[in-house]
Amino acid sequence: MDKEPQLEYDVQKRAKASTAATFRAVVALYFLYLARQIIRGAMDGSSSMSPVLAWIAGLGFIAAALAFGFYTWKRWRAEVEAARLTPAETDDDTETP
Repeated sequence: MDKEPQLEYDVQKRAKASTAATFRAVVALYFLYLARQIIRGAMDGSSSMSPVLAWIAGLGFIAAALAFGFYTWKRWRAEVEAARLTPAETDDDTETP
């Protein structure tokens, strides 16, 4: 059986990609939190905002969270792919001078 070659990555680039994706994911989750708070405030009557406006704003934040989450995933995938080492780079790392 042929073994698939093990993929190797530039550790620093991959770590940077993961850190950026984590911060972006936190922002997307915050958008969801804001949407929940706005809609919940409209539902229980504690908000001074009109219910229609609250639902529109809440759905807008949900849409923003989903779009930003998708953007986060796409950027992470692209940055991890860019961190992949080519076979030539991998061979250079294993040679000793």
